[in-house]
Amino acid sequence: GSSELHSFNEQFLDIMHRLNHSFIDLLKVDIEGGEWSVFNGMFRQSKLSSGTIVSLPVGQLLIELHYHSMDETESFFTGAAQGGLLPFSREINL
Repeated sequence: GSSELHSFNEQFLDIMHRLNHSFIDLLKVDIEGGEWSVFNGMFRQSKLSSGTIVSLPVGQLLIELHYHSMDETESFFTGAAQGGLLPFSREINL
């Protein structure tokens, strides 16, 4: 549910704060299908109430996406781009 997403996001940012990190150069993610809800939640939270987008504190994101639908895929890449992350490589895993 949404409380799980909120909890994950708080933990991620709390860990960064506790370790005195304001930016992560490289974040590798493979969470077996959970990436859709986790990252779409993070992308939604990166929007301020004014509608301004706040860049995510990540330089490069290496992520394995487990296909669900074109709508989810488009939403992911739109949110990533708004958060300052653009695709530069892809590989199909058959």
